[in-house]
Amino acid sequence: MTDKPLAGAKQRLRRDAYERKMAERYEVEVRAGEAGVPLPPPSPPMTGAEYAAAVRVSLDKHTKAVEAIRVLFERVVARSTTADLRRLEAALSLYARSLERR
Repeated sequence: MTDKPLAGAKQRLRRDAYERKMAERYEVEVRAGEAGVPLPPPSPPMTGAEYAAAVRVSLDKHTKAVEAIRVLFERVVARSTTADLRRLEAALSLYARSLERR
């Protein structure tokens, strides 16, 4: 049993939606083929430069999110008492241990 019971349900919904979309696409292609409508050519594979650009954009978004979280964390730490920080440290160490067990 997972610690996140809804994760499986969300994945199942996503998979079902994807399968439904693929089935609809297949039906459209079959009807188009029966009607004699030529299918568009498949999109060309991504080039190395396009892939690098996409990764760069993704990293930029991730870096911005991390910076925003770091600023918020510094604000919280600045306002916290020593006892609050000890509780936070304990909670983070438990979280880190739970990640190691996965």
